[in-house]
This record gives sequence, C-alpha cells and structure tokens, in this order.
Amino acid sequence: MPRALGDTGVDVHLPLGEDGVAPGAVLAAGLGVLDGSYRPASGDALPLGRLGPGLRVEYARSTTRESRLWVPGGCAPRAPYRIRRVSLEVDRPFGFLAVHRTSRLVLSAGWVADPVEYPRDAAY
Repeated sequence: MPRALGDTGVDVHLPLGEDGVAPGAVLAAGLGVLDGSYRPASGDALPLGRLGPGLRVEYARSTTRESRLWVPGGCAPRAPYRIRRVSLEVDRPFGFLAVHRTSRLVLSAGWVADPVEYPRDAAY
C-alpha cells in the first residue's frame, strides 16, 4: 500500500483496489497492512512490472542514485544513473488512512469516490 511520509509524525496510506472491489473491502485490506495481517514490501523488494492498480516498478534514469516514488505530472529526470522507480497513478476511487507514525493509531480514514484528475505535464 503506497504511503506518503509526513513531516509531523503523521503518514497517509493510500489503499487502492481493483475495479469493482467495494470501498469497505479496500479499506479493510489497508487496515490489515497496519495491524500486521498483511506484510508490506518496500519498493526495493518489489519485482519489475505492473503490480496492481496504479502501481508499477521499472528502471529509469535519474540525477541521483536513490530510488524514489514518482507520481505522474512531475518532470522526468535526464541523468546518468539507472534506478528502480516505483510509480503510482491514482486513476480510480481510493481510500486514505492518516496514521500516527509512533503509535500506529489511525487518526482519520475515508474514501475518495470521485478523484479529480491532475493535469499531466505536456513535456512528459
């Protein structure tokens, strides 16, 4: 499950489900990752290719040697390093879980049924 690390001790997890999966089932699976029922994998351990709704792992060029999460709409780096890039395209309804990093307490949870499309960078 993709996670955005916050700088205030709160992280936001974004559970995405396949088409037709009920919101409650997607959020329950996200909670299962948090309570240990499902074991998450880091981006470095994921195999190459399309891994699920919106998630892809591939090799890319970068200005640094660090792997990173990439969201469409950003500038594509042109540089000498070859890295593993984990990209996430949120093109469907999705859940969110705001989690206190230290205690793992879910502070807020919800479902975005109709996400607004983010304008893509024409240069990409």
